[in-house]
Amino acid sequence: MSMTLFDAAILNFLFNEGYTTKLHAAKIQDISLEATANALYKRINSLCKESYIAKGLAEGHAHTYYLTTKGIEFYKENLDNE
Repeated sequence: MSMTLFDAAILNFLFNEGYTTKLHAAKIQDISLEATANALYKRINSLCKESYIAKGLAEGHAHTYYLTTKGIEFYKENLDNE
């Protein structure tokens, strides 16, 4: 998979909001990017397959997602502006 700007925006959102554990994970509806839920879902599934993000604990019937260690490392090496 080739990382896209949209993928980077998802990683950036999860990192900056602190969604980094199964207990503190975001629903697709929580991810405030200008995109449809379907577009987010497709990119999130791709990022899950590459292990940059993973499914957290369910919130009702909704899946939640968080940034994995691999995702955090990628973010810090490539996307972190500090």
